[in-house]
Amino acid sequence: MNCKICNSDNIDNHLHGKYEVTTCRNCKITYNSKFPTKEELDEQYSKYYTLPVDDTHNAERRRLFRYPENLSLIKDIMQYAKPPSSIVDIGCDRGFFLDEARRYGYEVNGVELSNDAKIYNKKIHIEVKDRLEDYDHKFNIATMWHSLEHIENPVEYLGLIKSKLSNPGYLFIRVPDYGSYWSNFMKDKWDWFSPNVHLFHYNIESLEFLLRQSGFAIEKIIQRKPNNTLTKQSFKLSNNIFDLIYDNRLLPRKKLARKVQDIIHSELYVIAKLEYVKQ
Repeated sequence: MNCKICNSDNIDNHLHGKYEVTTCRNCKITYNSKFPTKEELDEQYSKYYTLPVDDTHNAERRRLFRYPENLSLIKDIMQYAKPPSSIVDIGCDRGFFLDEARRYGYEVNGVELSNDAKIYNKKIHIEVKDRLEDYDHKFNIATMWHSLEHIENPVEYLGLIKSKLSNPGYLFIRVPDYGSYWSNFMKDKWDWFSPNVHLFHYNIESLEFLLRQSGFAIEKIIQRKPNNTLTKQSFKLSNNIFDLIYDNRLLPRKKLARKVQDIIHSELYVIAKLEYVKQ
């Protein structure tokens, strides 16, 4: 079987910890040698990615925690496309990013499979559809905040994104950094490896290859920590607010888990521009 990204036959099946993965020597991508079934994925998403729709306190705690992060992302987007440009966030969860973006004047839409998340978005009047192809108009910006690694056929999906972007159009991506020190050191114990839901594992070389092959020009690609000093302070502040006002305390083990994640998590952040071929 050839590489799922570049179709090369120069691939190697090997163990990453106790999980078998496939790495292409040509485009440097790594992906699960065996993908979970749809039923297995549905079970995992319902187990790990569900926050009850009536759990308002914890949803708002997360929104407040993510506020500085979302402002930073909006600032970057404004350098390429100012309001009232249109944004589609693929894997938008409860729309925290889109909620902030529309306050700056952007037209916002989302793509999300979680029913609980869609109900939450409906409550705050953000339009969300199951599939990107369900939209019959184009967007200036597409964002994928930790969703590309979940896509079973990234080449095909990036082609779909291209068809939904205007000229000029921009794609913003964040994915776990499979090439990071902690990923290499911890192997399958690195919690962002997550082969039960993360199908592809990107490093800088493979992500650059995929985007360029798909017709995108790289404007910026960096390795970084997902949480900086400001977001760490925001996490602490959001906990204090909900602890004191609502007596809605986050379990100590979750606070400790966040501190560990601040150390071991690393992501790739990419800004790419759609390259149109002149006729």
